[in-house]
Amino acid sequence: MVLRRHHSRAGLVAAAVLTTIGVGLVVFIVVRWTGRREDLFVLLIGATFLLVGGAYALVAAVERTPLFKPRGRLTLRAPERCLPGESISFEIGLDLQEPEVRVRQVRVELVGEETYYVRETTSGPRGQTRTVVRAKDETFVAQTSAVMDEGLLRPGERTGWQGSLQVPRDATPSSRGKLVNIRWTLRAVADVPGRRDLVQQQAMAVLAPGQGNGGHESEEGFPEGRLALYLSSTAARPGEVLRGKLRLSVLQELRLRAVRVELVRIEQAGVRDEANVVRSTRLMEGTTLRASEEAVLDFALDVPPDAPPTTGSPHSALRWVVRGVLDRSLRLDTRVTQEIRVYSSKM
Repeated sequence: MVLRRHHSRAGLVAAAVLTTIGVGLVVFIVVRWTGRREDLFVLLIGATFLLVGGAYALVAAVERTPLFKPRGRLTLRAPERCLPGESISFEIGLDLQEPEVRVRQVRVELVGEETYYVRETTSGPRGQTRTVVRAKDETFVAQTSAVMDEGLLRPGERTGWQGSLQVPRDATPSSRGKLVNIRWTLRAVADVPGRRDLVQQQAMAVLAPGQGNGGHESEEGFPEGRLALYLSSTAARPGEVLRGKLRLSVLQELRLRAVRVELVRIEQAGVRDEANVVRSTRLMEGTTLRASEEAVLDFALDVPPDAPPTTGSPHSALRWVVRGVLDRSLRLDTRVTQEIRVYSSKM
């Protein structure tokens, strides 16, 4: 019997354990029941060889079960970024290091996933209930491109395939905020019947496309006047500067503690939502404006370099707004808002 040179660590451990147990059992049986110690040495040698051979045979069989994947290397080469609707070109390489393997299919998958939050209620043995919020992962889209159907691959052969995969035109852009986590993975799979698949994968960033939006103005009325917010553009990339004007028209005397402009990130992921002010600048402090006065205040807000792009999926959404705020003592703040789009691709 010729033993294969390559064995998994699990196989060697199994051989050692089975050999030890087998030897112990043989010793126990011989000493306990026969009492013939003169034959003990011969029996031990025979039992050891028998058990080692059986263990290696067992390992060889186990390696063909779904617990083990074929020995070999699967490689994947593809761009790390793409736009919705774009075609991704890829190359797959497969180098097997064992006897021939029957493959059901070799394919590439583009998988979109998100993490969001759900509320679950459980009942105890005495009728008490407990509600918890937990994170849940879900796949919301999967595109597949097969490069090979069923076939036989022989040892030592290095096989390669080239192909392309279409990204959905409505693909949700990748985005990672405090709550929102939308991600894409490009995965090469060699589907082997009765065995674990060979898999190689890489993260794929689906970029949020840029849109050249012009200036826009929003207004909000209140008893003492009107507040208007003007932005020169409602789209920006991380690291860019948003510029605009805040115009305050006063009908009655107005005492202000402060006037400020804020950049706010708003996230919703399942049952959880959160709004965070990421940039803020004060334009006025401790000011009183008389009736018929008008104040026009220029401002600039920088979008953080690591700002996640605007995105939306079946269970999650990440939005950005610019907010003008009148801060008044003992009164609710007066606010005017304008939604903007943060994108991650070049225009």
